[in-house]
Amino acid sequence: MKKGNGSFHVRKYLNPPERLKDRCIIHVEDIKSGIRFLELELSKGDFIDAIAGGNVNCTFLLRSEFIGFKRENKTKLIRTEKTDYNSLNTKEKRKKFLVPYEKNGWEGYGDDLINSSRAVLKKEKLFQRVSFFRYVKPKKKKRKVK
Repeated sequence: MKKGNGSFHVRKYLNPPERLKDRCIIHVEDIKSGIRFLELELSKGDFIDAIAGGNVNCTFLLRSEFIGFKRENKTKLIRTEKTDYNSLNTKEKRKKFLVPYEKNGWEGYGDDLINSSRAVLKKEKLFQRVSFFRYVKPKKKKRKVK
């Protein structure tokens, strides 16, 4: 059993999609890694019953593989062409484009490749600012012996 510190919040939508109009989403996050590892979905009525002490059913998504890890982030300038906006029109194509840059566990946000606000013109060449992240095990602190 793992024990750690976390936080949770109940998602509120200003203009929810039709599917979520009567739904409540609860996110649980590991403070150390920043990963949202549990997402619960239930009706608003069931949520009210639950906080009043009731036992209710829900659907959930569990992502526990990185709990306790440390999230690292970086941004890289990646050379692109104007034509890449059209040729990278699916998530699969963007993922494939980033493969040469995803080393040592780094994973890039493919949508950055087609986000015009992340474009940079440098010496008349087009680049995209792409965010990368990875999860690493935290280094164990050595205890001093007295």
